[in-house]
Amino acid sequence: MAARNGKIRIKDIAEMAGVSEGSVDRILHNRGNVSKKSEAKIRAVLDKINYKPNKYASVLASNKQWALACLIPETQDSPYWTQVEQGIRKAAEESNNLNVSVQCFHFNQFDESSFQTAIRELNTTGFDGLVYSPAFKAPAEAFARQLEAAQKPYALIDSDLPDHPATCYYGQHSLQSGYIAAKLLFPWLSGKGILLVHLKREGQEIQNQMAERRKGFMNFAAEQLQGTPIREVEITETNISPLEEALNETQPEACVVFNSKAHLVADLLQARGLSGKIRLIGYDTIPENVQHLKAGGIWCLIGQRPATQGFNAVKSLADLLVFQTRPSRTNYMPIDILTGDNIDYYSDLD
Repeated sequence: MAARNGKIRIKDIAEMAGVSEGSVDRILHNRGNVSKKSEAKIRAVLDKINYKPNKYASVLASNKQWALACLIPETQDSPYWTQVEQGIRKAAEESNNLNVSVQCFHFNQFDESSFQTAIRELNTTGFDGLVYSPAFKAPAEAFARQLEAAQKPYALIDSDLPDHPATCYYGQHSLQSGYIAAKLLFPWLSGKGILLVHLKREGQEIQNQMAERRKGFMNFAAEQLQGTPIREVEITETNISPLEEALNETQPEACVVFNSKAHLVADLLQARGLSGKIRLIGYDTIPENVQHLKAGGIWCLIGQRPATQGFNAVKSLADLLVFQTRPSRTNYMPIDILTGDNIDYYSDLD
């Protein structure tokens, strides 16, 4: 039978199979209520014409609604998580035509009780899938077990829980990025010493991702930097006096900050006339860091594409819910090495 405009219509398939158009429509959209005999006829015709279903049309025809939730740190005063949410919002816009809605929930990344409160709020919403940052390991793992028991898909971003069967993870290989930070410094060192700066909030432990980066750095140090003095110092955003003392006592030739706050160290070095004299490595292309990178106060930044993390995590869960397309479990972001010479050509998610 010749199809109109070269396209096979439901009417054409029905005539070829000798069944009603309604039966063909129910088979194509998995609505059931078709006899086995009629179904066999329809599927034989579909095989004969090599029928490829229009997935988007099927989704729209089904009118099924999906709800995705995202649990991330508060974006206020956090350029890094603002970038993550920008990626989430872009993916939400693209998924809206698939009947997928996306809602963001936030917590204070330095307050475990805030994280647990946000989880309780989430559990009242009836979401179908979740993207979240496991900022606090113990409650994050307990939440993962809850999601697994409920058979709800979940994507992790920024930091992984490798012992859990998450649907997918999008983020940096933290251990390897720390190793690379040390390797970048290696050719420039003369043995005067390295200062590792850990920034945390009062009364809080250093977060898992930062600890993994430190571990990677120390792995390289054990291999190649034996005999090079390495001093570690902990500061907070309101108290950098330990860093000032360490600078006075050690006079390091290099400094590494394992989170996005390298600009705080760059500010201090600039105030003391040391800007550019100490090779400072930091993480993330937030505006304050980029400003110092261009001015030479930060030697290089290691980027991890936060907007892309948010976008890919939401898109992967949307595709899983709608099309049953399962993503790879672990998806590492590139470890981007950025300097004042190439930063103007770098973009995360356009």
